[in-house]
Amino acid sequence: MSEIPYTDYTSGEHTVFAVMAALMHRLSTGQGQFVDISQTQATSATIPEILMDYSANGRTGNRMGNQDTVMSPHGCYPCQGDDRWITIAVSNNQEWQALCNVLRQGDWASNSRFEDDLSRWQNRDELDGLIGTVTHSWDAHELMTALQSAGVAAGVVMDSQDLLFDPHLVERNFYEVVSHHDSTGIPPLPYAGRPWKLSRTPAVKGMPAPLMGQHNSLILENMLGKTSEEVKALEESGIIGYGPTTPRPVQRPPMDEQIRQGRMQRFESDFEEQVKRTFPA
Repeated sequence: MSEIPYTDYTSGEHTVFAVMAALMHRLSTGQGQFVDISQTQATSATIPEILMDYSANGRTGNRMGNQDTVMSPHGCYPCQGDDRWITIAVSNNQEWQALCNVLRQGDWASNSRFEDDLSRWQNRDELDGLIGTVTHSWDAHELMTALQSAGVAAGVVMDSQDLLFDPHLVERNFYEVVSHHDSTGIPPLPYAGRPWKLSRTPAVKGMPAPLMGQHNSLILENMLGKTSEEVKALEESGIIGYGPTTPRPVQRPPMDEQIRQGRMQRFESDFEEQVKRTFPA
C-alpha cells in the first residue's frame, strides 16, 4: 500500500477549484456559500472510464498492472542498475517496427505472433517477457532517448534524484531555492513549486517554514492587542515559547545502516555540491 495519502492530494486540488468557483459566485452575486468536499468523490472522479464502462455496459474491469486494454507492448521494463525501469507504449505497427529496430530485434518484427495490434495484444505476456530480457542491458535514459527519437513513446521511471535534476523541470524553473533561517543550519535548498505559470501575475517565491514562536508578537500584539508586557508574562509562565521546553536529541542511524534497513535506496555523498551546481542560490 502506498505511503502517500493520495486522497489528500486529489481532495485538496478539487477544493481549490471549488473555492475559486465560490469566490467567483460571490463576486457576481455578493453571496457566500459553504463548500463541501468528499475525499471519496474526489478520488472517484479520477477514474471515470471504469465507472462509465460499468454504468453503460455492466462490465467490471480486471487489474491489468501496466498493461493496456488495446495497446501492446505497453508496460514497465527493467534496465541496467538497481531498480531502474523504463515505460514503453506502442500504439501501431509503425511504432512496433521502430521499437524492434532500436532494440535490434528484427526477428520480432517478422514473427507472426506479433504481426499486428491484435496479435501483439493477445500475446502481450510473452511479448513483455521478451522485451524485458533485452531492456535490462540498456541504460534507462539512453534507451528512452533512442526510443523517443525513433517515434516510440517511452519514459524513464524516475526516482527522487532523477526528478530533482530533470532537465525539463529545471529549465521551467519548477524548483524554487529557499533560504532558511541562519539558526537552523540548513543551507538553501530547492523545493517543488507550482505546476502552472501565470503570465501577468507570477507567483512570489516561497518563504522558509517559520521558526517555533517566530510570530508570537505579531499575532498577540498586532492582531490580538496584547501589550509587550503581557506577551512577556505569557512567555515567562510557559504558556508561549520559542522552542521545546525539554528538547531531546534526535537519534538518526548512519546512512549505511538506513540503506541496510531498507529505509533508502542509496545516498549521494556529493549531494550538496550537485544541488549548488544545478540551483545556484
